[in-house]
Amino acid sequence: GWLATGWNYATELRYVDTTISDESLGNWFSRETSKGTQTIKAGDRGHIECQPWFNEKYRHYWMFKCNIVGKRFKINKNNAQCNLWDVDASSAPSFVLHNVEGSTVRLTMIMNSGNDYFTMVEY
Repeated sequence: GWLATGWNYATELRYVDTTISDESLGNWFSRETSKGTQTIKAGDRGHIECQPWFNEKYRHYWMFKCNIVGKRFKINKNNAQCNLWDVDASSAPSFVLHNVEGSTVRLTMIMNSGNDYFTMVEY
């Protein structure tokens, strides 16, 4: 419940790196990778087949990468956290990309429990 989740969030302070494939070096418990290969035109939608594993007792870290007009973008940090709750367990996340200004891209992740926002950088 809420008490166990709060305890975990308050006491687990290690650094997690989602880009390291070894779980002990990256300090992560479980990792899932979902890939989409389709081209999505501006204003259209695409779909990545995924149903991520959820457990509200654990922190959930994300890395989102994509190509936009031949340029590669990713979330600006390797340990971007998005809190998930049991209400999210039966859903698939939706991702929306916004060109904010120049080459700055904002990623909105939409879940049943709410939205989270990430800055993406070219790499």
